[in-house]
Amino acid sequence: MALDVGVVTLKYLERLTGPTYKFACHLAEYYWEADWQFGEEGNTLAQYLPETLERLAKEFAESEGLRPDEKAEVLKWVNALPYDTGAVTLHFSV
Repeated sequence: MALDVGVVTLKYLERLTGPTYKFACHLAEYYWEADWQFGEEGNTLAQYLPETLERLAKEFAESEGLRPDEKAEVLKWVNALPYDTGAVTLHFSV
């Protein structure tokens, strides 16, 4: 059996505002909706496939009654995330 060890590096994204900030807070609160997650004491890693994040963003926009421009802002952020090998891992720290 071999053991692979990797280094995890965080690159913080620009501070979010408006509906995108609210969506990120929603993701942090409901991190178990991610495709993979680990959380402990205010720090959470959550990995999302693009289609999962898009679905969650659309559901969030609907449940929050976002205007079309606000929904578009959230989806623009989702689509601009740095997906690596088909997924993005977000770190939430509160």
